[in-house]
Amino acid sequence: MDQELIAYLDERFQRIDSRFEQIDSRFQRIDSRFEQIDSRFEQVHDEIRHTRIEVEGLRGEVRLLAEGQMSTEEKLERFRSEVAREFEETRGSIKVPYMDLGGRIRSLEDWRERRDQTDPMDLIRERYGKRP
Repeated sequence: MDQELIAYLDERFQRIDSRFEQIDSRFQRIDSRFEQIDSRFEQVHDEIRHTRIEVEGLRGEVRLLAEGQMSTEEKLERFRSEVAREFEETRGSIKVPYMDLGGRIRSLEDWRERRDQTDPMDLIRERYGKRP
């Protein structure tokens, strides 16, 4: 082969080698970026998994709160019913004495009116059973 052809081919191969080195360099940078992206995806995946675990835990806690709230509502309703029943019992137990008290007050008021209109000596005689 001729020297000129060899020099030309050597120069061309050197340029091709240089271009391959540039391409290799670019691929290395792209590989580095993909590794960074993979690392970020792994972090995101771990955070998503952690978030799911937290959400599941919160679901359980919310369920417990809801059950507790329902239990509290039931207890409150029972308490309300019991208090209403006890109020009715109390009203029933004081109704008769209250009515009797009203009668006694009326009789005392009547007695006072009579007393104010009568002579004190007549009251003493009435009290001790000696009538004029």
